[in-house]
Amino acid sequence: MLLSIHELDKYMHLPSTTKYMQDKLILLGICDLPSCHLNSDEKLEVKCCIETMLREIIHDTILKYEALGGNIKETSKNDCKTHNKFFEYSDVPAVQWKNKIEDLILQCENDLLKYIYLMDKWNKLKYEDMNQAYLEKTGYLLLQAQVAELQAKITKLSCTIRMFKETSTTVDAFKILHQLVEKKLKMVTDEIRQKEDLKKLYDNMKDTEYDQVLLIYSQLCNAIKKKKHILDMLK
Repeated sequence: MLLSIHELDKYMHLPSTTKYMQDKLILLGICDLPSCHLNSDEKLEVKCCIETMLREIIHDTILKYEALGGNIKETSKNDCKTHNKFFEYSDVPAVQWKNKIEDLILQCENDLLKYIYLMDKWNKLKYEDMNQAYLEKTGYLLLQAQVAELQAKITKLSCTIRMFKETSTTVDAFKILHQLVEKKLKMVTDEIRQKEDLKKLYDNMKDTEYDQVLLIYSQLCNAIKKKKHILDMLK
């Protein structure tokens, strides 16, 4: 069975000629089969047949491509441009590419050195020089506050000088205004003192019969206000 399968497999993969066969070909009991060389007409016919098949395959492929929305003309142009670019770059000597690569490597090394330098400087500023920077910033802010205070004093004095220089009667007007303010201040102070005395009297009346009467009076007043509010709503 195995020998039969081997013979069948050998005849299923026959070469085009008997020249390159290692074993002697025996087919159906016939030995030394004639060679299968093609003449020029047969080769031309095979060539034409293959070209026809290729044209049909290419035509079908183009139709499918255009049916899917493609444009064979633009694709051909792009292929030509890509082909030209490829040959354009392929004409560059290898030495020139080597020089470009070395320049890029050198630039990368320089960038890395700059990065290392900046990182070291940043670490130094962050962990070593920040205290000094904070102290300098504090001193600067203190000076700004002092300058602002002096500017406020200067502004106040300037306003005072301008007010006194407005008219010849400004000083008299300020004296009268000062007297009125003092008089009003005395009245307010006296009223505050009276209120404080009354508060002391009320405090002394706590936990007495007067306190109980005052509480009942307050409750009656609140009840009257609520009833008055209800009557106003019913009108």
